[in-house]
Amino acid sequence: MNSMYRFFDEIGWELLRNDNRIIDIEGEKIALIGVENWSANHRFPKLGNLPEALKGTENVPVKILLSHDPTHWDRIISRLYPGIGITFSGHTHGGQIGIDLPGLHKSLVSGLYRHWCGLYACSHARSVQYLYVNQGLGNIGYSGRIGILPEVTLLTLKCGTLTHPN
Repeated sequence: MNSMYRFFDEIGWELLRNDNRIIDIEGEKIALIGVENWSANHRFPKLGNLPEALKGTENVPVKILLSHDPTHWDRIISRLYPGIGITFSGHTHGGQIGIDLPGLHKSLVSGLYRHWCGLYACSHARSVQYLYVNQGLGNIGYSGRIGILPEVTLLTLKCGTLTHPN
């Protein structure tokens, strides 16, 4: 991991490892928050420290979280941090093998992960909170994909009130 961290430093990438950056766009502030991996699965580490990552974002109205494993949203973020508007995750690779047809969307991981690809929402008293799980470009184990395409997500932020994606 240390050699990877050094490589990212060399190419100018700034990793948000339990940290945040506040972005100011024409006087509007957005907190981009990143945590190290946190997983509900015992095989993966729980390194993410959300209280540490949130320090300094208390007065920022828009909070975007990057958390690798979607089980972090399911177990912690959606239950304890309703002020985080959207979380972006990956980890599942969409299962790499599955069926993606209108009305039928199943994959090898759809039985293992409650949130495994796409957009999810949960409602709180005064807000809606979102999770987006990207299927990614790469693979793990099997070096291919069948029925589950690689994905690059383009996000457009617009001023307004968040609503449920129905």
